[in-house]
Amino acid sequence: MMRQELTKSLVDECQSKLDRELTNKELELIQWISERQLELQFSQKSS
Repeated sequence: MMRQELTKSLVDECQSKLDRELTNKELELIQWISERQLELQFSQKSS
């Protein structure tokens, strides 16, 4: 959960610094990173 909050705060910070909407490519990258984090969490729980 902490990692998701950290990711969200990083995204928010980047968005405010850039002062614009994130592009589709950036959103895809953020989503991909989030999915990898979830996969890591599941693999850690199962081991």
